[in-house]
Amino acid sequence: MTETVPQNYTAEKKTQIITIQEGTNTMTFVNHYMLADLEILKTSPDGKVDGITFYCHGFQGNVVGSGVTDRDGRLIVPG
Repeated sequence: MTETVPQNYTAEKKTQIITIQEGTNTMTFVNHYMLADLEILKTSPDGKVDGITFYCHGFQGNVVGSGVTDRDGRLIVPG
């Protein structure tokens, strides 16, 4: 079976194979909501904006994204 994944979601598995047997047959598809990208723009009175590392933490305190600013102080952390 193949699932059509709703917009703004990602599937753990889009396609799964099942062998139909007598009785009830169950197949589960798990989808996760995709967060939007996060744009960070670093500013500083002394102009030092490149090479700054940022870490993004989830609700449970785990790191869910990170990166280093570019020469313009910009960093995109994918959602």
